[in-house]
Order: sequence, then structure tokens, then C-alpha cells
Amino acid sequence: MRGTSTSLLATDCFPRIRQHVVGGGTTTYCLKAFHGEPGPKAVVRDSGVMTFGLEGGTIRTSVHVVERFAADGAHAQQTLAGKITGGTGVYGHIAGTVKGGGPLVESRRGHLVSSNLRYVLRL
Repeated sequence: MRGTSTSLLATDCFPRIRQHVVGGGTTTYCLKAFHGEPGPKAVVRDSGVMTFGLEGGTIRTSVHVVERFAADGAHAQQTLAGKITGGTGVYGHIAGTVKGGGPLVESRRGHLVSSNLRYVLRL
């Protein structure tokens, strides 16, 4: 995924973040819990549900995310790990794991102005 994200209003998440996948599809991250706050040299840990919208259906994952911010408080390096918890369509009966991350720039809490995040789904 590259580029900006969109924060969506949701009653079950804080917040719900949607990004477009290079080559087609989307990811939606429903943030459920977080510890820490973005800032200079900060470490933020959060967890939630990430859904990959792909041709043929969706893949739902439970993930844990760590973001380590640089001295400027805006640039960060993300690492993500989790497990596949379900899916729809052709992905209805899959199991496996997800790992990944990459660099991102956050202008304010929950608003990514750029990212180059890569995730690997192992089925």
C-alpha cells in the first residue's frame, strides 16, 4: 500500500482506517486498542482487525502493530504481525498468518499522509 489513508467514522473502532492497495483492492484497519502517543522518538503499540478486500472476497486478520517514531515525531517505521481469523468468498475457509510493515508519515494522530506498507499473507 502506498499513499494516504482515509479515517472513517465507526462506532466499533477508533478509528477505522482505509487504504487502497497497489494493483487493486483495499485494506481496512479497525483499531481496537492502543498504548502510547505519536511524537518524537515515541513507540506506539496498537491492535485491531485488518480486513483485506481482494478480488474474490475478503481476508480478515487479528493484528498487533508497533510504530517507532523518529526524532521529528512524524516519520515512523511500522511492524505488524497477526493471524488470519476468517474470510469471505474464495477465502471463506482459510487460515494462516500476516506480517509486514514499512515506513509511514503521520501528520496528526490517525492521519497518514504517506506510507509504503507491505503485508505478506501466508495461507
